[in-house]
Amino acid sequence: MKQNVILDRAVEQPWLDFALSLDENAPADERRKLLDVFLRDRVESANARVKVVRIIARTWITPPDPARGMIEWAIDRSGKVSDSRTLHIGSLIACYPFFGQTCSAIGKDLALHKEVLTTDLRERLKGKWGSREVIDVTSRAAIRTLRGLGVLRGRKGDSRSELGEKIAPDPFLKPWLLHALMISRELDEMDEGEALHASELFMFDLGSPSKSRYPFLERFNEGGGRTVLRASPSKPKKLPSAPSQISLANEFTWQ
Repeated sequence: MKQNVILDRAVEQPWLDFALSLDENAPADERRKLLDVFLRDRVESANARVKVVRIIARTWITPPDPARGMIEWAIDRSGKVSDSRTLHIGSLIACYPFFGQTCSAIGKDLALHKEVLTTDLRERLKGKWGSREVIDVTSRAAIRTLRGLGVLRGRKGDSRSELGEKIAPDPFLKPWLLHALMISRELDEMDEGEALHASELFMFDLGSPSKSRYPFLERFNEGGGRTVLRASPSKPKKLPSAPSQISLANEFTWQ
């Protein structure tokens, strides 16, 4: 996946919710047009609206190939999710690896200092990726997006942000979030304990490992109590798209 694909505009939960609600069987161009119409009263600048549509389309309409299966899986179950922010943050991390790396830097700062300064965040990212204007753009967009989603808290115009509300994801979404993390890091295998405490997922209260079944990951117990997650190389059978046809009680147990 291209690491240089960036989130260069802040996006808001109602915009993401609308895109997620669109009929996934409708042509992508039609869904893009509907999203553009929805945004006309919300994003006045035509140029800004083009960027917002592009960003959101990459998450819920035309995701990159590595994330396509997990995005389709999430869309099929979106009606059963108690907090759509879980889906939006997971999809942004999976579809925008640079956003995931920005979240990682934020999570590390929060763990060490209980706050993150946008100025420090930019310098840290520039130290890794070089002094480029795009770093300023994407760091601001990430902070504003995460503030809008309520997982960061800070005053408008202030570079200081603190941890906001932690999200307790539905148990059946825990392996999905860990898969999003692995896609962002471009990993086929990862220690489960490390994944559960990944700085990218600072906004989630993941608790103990989930035993929910998820078709894109396999779970292996190794010596010493170590558990490894491995991305499944095969695509699972397409499951029913209508949420009413899905039985959470029967479906979500580890293979």
